[in-house]
Amino acid sequence: MKFNSKLTFLAILVVSIILNLSTVKAQNVYIRTNKAEIEIGEEFSLIIDLSNTAVSAFDFNIFFDTEILEYKTGPENTNVVNNKIITTWYDETGGKTPKNNCELVKYTFKAKKTGETFISTYGEIYDTKGLIESIDEAESIKIKENVTTEERARDNTNVTPNDSKLKELKINVEGISPEFSPDITQYYFVTQELDRLNITAIPENENAKVTITGNNDFKQGNNEINIEVKSQDNTSTTNYKINVTKTDNIENANSYLENLAIEYYDLTPEFNKDIYDYKIEVTNITEKLNILAIPENINSKVNIIGGDNLQYGNNKIEITVTAPDGITVKKYNINAYKRTEEEQKKVEEEQKENAEKLTQILQQNNEENIKVANKEIEKNNRKNILIGIIIIAIIGGIILGIWHNKKKNRKQ
Repeated sequence: MKFNSKLTFLAILVVSIILNLSTVKAQNVYIRTNKAEIEIGEEFSLIIDLSNTAVSAFDFNIFFDTEILEYKTGPENTNVVNNKIITTWYDETGGKTPKNNCELVKYTFKAKKTGETFISTYGEIYDTKGLIESIDEAESIKIKENVTTEERARDNTNVTPNDSKLKELKINVEGISPEFSPDITQYYFVTQELDRLNITAIPENENAKVTITGNNDFKQGNNEINIEVKSQDNTSTTNYKINVTKTDNIENANSYLENLAIEYYDLTPEFNKDIYDYKIEVTNITEKLNILAIPENINSKVNIIGGDNLQYGNNKIEITVTAPDGITVKKYNINAYKRTEEEQKKVEEEQKENAEKLTQILQQNNEENIKVANKEIEKNNRKNILIGIIIIAIIGGIILGIWHNKKKNRKQ
């Protein structure tokens, strides 16, 4: 019966593939490695994850460079021939127990020598209706020399079981904004023709679980990619988001600010259109901020929430820029800290002390400059007197020589 059920399922699968080839759509299947940096002799994993779809069968071919990498382990239903790894699987229950939202397969490799190489993945995944997605991707692998124990300890100083942040986030093309930082969770990307993004997301704690959804099958308009990082001990979760706008008119999707300023105050850090979080500190009597926010595209709409009726402590100001397409949005945030009366008094006292110290320094510098100038004048005077004496001596010698010559001529 088991043998017949297998044949029946395979027959249904083949027929379904033929009938559904014209309706193949990309799903959330993506490839990642579990380490950003790999050393000689170190093992690492190539993982194929599955999200938002159910798989009843799959077939993968993995190609790798045997001079640089050594294959170690993989799923039970795997064969290895030279530099090619072949993995096949199908649901023996005929699709009743598919794989869904899980780690589909994991391959373990060992680094043999330094260099940069690729692991190429070709394959297909199916559900009970037929082919879901064809895969053709290459993952870049960089291998470096072994680091010392001290260096490794220094790199892992802040890694804890409840760490749910990323150490590295990158996509396979340029254009993501802002530049990645573990503490920044909102990112933006605009494209005209891409239907998916290959994402590398490496957690600070290599045992944390990373789940990526929404990076395939982009529609016209706004698309959201979510990268969920769940800590090793399952006590903490951080969600990173990439807001992807797919559009035929890039300029029409421009939602950047050209300038952002606040009257009487300087932003920290200095304004840059690719930086979305700022802070300022204001006096205890400041009630309202005069905010200047100018978009790059004059037809973009700017909406400012906050900045008036300021309370003591932190005040959140959100500047939303909506592009002319009405879809693409960027948010710039300012944290305005309003000092209390005691804090303001302390700041003013510090400013007064600093001003007095600066005045003393300037006075000391001025006195030192005067002393240096007087010494220089004195030195120049001595020099001039010495030059004068030398000139007088020379002139006297010349006159004395002339007098001797005249006296000698008279005697002759």
